[in-house]
Amino acid sequence: ERLQAEHLVIHDLLERLEAAAIALITNPGAKSATALRAEFTGLETFVKSHFGYEQTELEESLGYYGIDI
Repeated sequence: ERLQAEHLVIHDLLERLEAAAIALITNPGAKSATALRAEFTGLETFVKSHFGYEQTELEESLGYYGIDI
């Protein structure tokens, strides 16, 4: 359940990143660039955490099938 919920959060963060990128393209400037950077940093932080949790949760299952991670 947590993995599914986190995938929805990542989807939302990607949409926010896209919106910030569009805003920078349509209205270039420091404010738009800072907003884009903040969205990217938020996504990066969340994805790193998510991948760590996902690996922990799936490690045993993947090991069963001989998949080395």
